[in-house]
Amino acid sequence: MLPNLQEKTRTEPCTFIEFSHVPKPIKFLYLLKNLAFGVILKRILTKLKVLKKPLIRAKSYPGEVLDLSAGEWVKVKSEQDIQATLDSQQRFKGLYFMPEMRKYCGKNLRVFKRLDAMLVESTHRLIKMKHTVLLEGCHCDGLAYSCDASCFHYWREIWLTRL
Repeated sequence: MLPNLQEKTRTEPCTFIEFSHVPKPIKFLYLLKNLAFGVILKRILTKLKVLKKPLIRAKSYPGEVLDLSAGEWVKVKSEQDIQATLDSQQRFKGLYFMPEMRKYCGKNLRVFKRLDAMLVESTHRLIKMKHTVLLEGCHCDGLAYSCDASCFHYWREIWLTRL
């Protein structure tokens, strides 16, 4: 069904293969095979399959949900209590407990605001957050990273106690 390639000469590189008499499905498959679109199509389909996987609910922990609102006073739990909630990568449900946050352990602070979503600057993706707050005066000093951005530290509610 494919055209006889020897009918045309190589002096016409752009029209070397003539598709006028080839059925459209075969033409499409031939182009996919020879122009490497098959690899791209496979990657797209793989990503779509990943997106369709069922979501796995994360395990809930007692004290994880405080439903804090702006203006409420909280006490940051001790470092030992916080460490008990962290995994081997120093994270609780994906949120990293930074070493710079240790200095706030045991202190009474006020909730600045709830954090329901955040923008990841490197990927420009909006990530939804649950049970996470920002505390007044809790900024990263940047000494460990030579950074002057003074970003807020993100606090999971399980690391805090309502006063």
